[in-house]
Amino acid sequence: MKKIFYKMVCLICIMIMIIVLMIHGFRSFSKTQVKSFDLVTNKEIPISKISGFYVDSDENFYVGIDDFSWIEIFDKNGKFVCSIAMKGLVYNFYVDKDGLLHIFCTYRTSDNIYEQIIDIEKNSIISEEVIKDVCKEKNTKYIEADFKHLEVKKSDINSQIFDCTILDEKFENMEIKLIGEHQVNNAVLALTVIKVLRDERHIEISDEAIKRAFLNTRWPGRIEKIKDCPTFIIDGAHNEDGARSLSKALEKNFKGKKMTLLIGMLKDKDIDSVLEILMDKFDKVITTTPDSDRAISCDELKEKIEKYVSDVTAIPKIEDAVKYTLENAQDDDIIISAGSLYMIGHVRQLVK
Repeated sequence: MKKIFYKMVCLICIMIMIIVLMIHGFRSFSKTQVKSFDLVTNKEIPISKISGFYVDSDENFYVGIDDFSWIEIFDKNGKFVCSIAMKGLVYNFYVDKDGLLHIFCTYRTSDNIYEQIIDIEKNSIISEEVIKDVCKEKNTKYIEADFKHLEVKKSDINSQIFDCTILDEKFENMEIKLIGEHQVNNAVLALTVIKVLRDERHIEISDEAIKRAFLNTRWPGRIEKIKDCPTFIIDGAHNEDGARSLSKALEKNFKGKKMTLLIGMLKDKDIDSVLEILMDKFDKVITTTPDSDRAISCDELKEKIEKYVSDVTAIPKIEDAVKYTLENAQDDDIIISAGSLYMIGHVRQLVK
């Protein structure tokens, strides 16, 4: 009986201890402020693909996909911002007070852990430590393009002229027909490669040949002017990055001018982000339907755009939409056609 009594006493003591711990834990938990987040996005992510997530101080969501081979970024309203592809294994990531994304990861088969710093707003990698280390491993020379000694002397919708100094050699009056600030940077990068080929590989490329090549380089469908009076520009902007580049070019070249947008898009593109970036530039919008099974109808697109612009017309066929746009434009108007690479190729043929 004594043994049974002692066992019962021990059992009761254990139960009392458990109850006390539960009460204490409950009280401690009740004092802790826990904020819940409901992420409702405009992009489907299978739950089986999610590896983890992070929420920054502005309540933006960073969702790791497939063992963090991808990081999908959403704002606090659930709107998709961008994706970041990782070539190695991600160990950790966080966002600092300046909004820069720090990612600690390996690179491909390397065992070293690198820190990549990404400016999400500018969509650029600030840290090049990974590239430098890989160059070192491969015994390859690391050269950075020099944008500090760059002077843009002219920039309009027809061409851009710039001077730059690359590895102590000055290039003057370099002219390109490509529009946008980023195209000047691309040209400087190309010049850097040419300079290295001439100096280190002794390949003969004359200054005249470089200037001729730059002047004759075209990128169809990228802020491309295809008509004057009215000015008609086509651009393949169908995502956030493309929309930002187009918006900057319009702001720089046509600020204060009357602009009309002819737009058609595919359903699987980030339509809302593109519209949010571009719509404040336009007085009038014509929606049409690209020739694709994935296209959003001109009526659906019109409904979305009417949140931003009051003068919106939906015309299903691209041929009719182009005809209507030109017939209702003044000679000094600016017409922009954007939203789908499928569509602008068709528009280009019709207008030219």
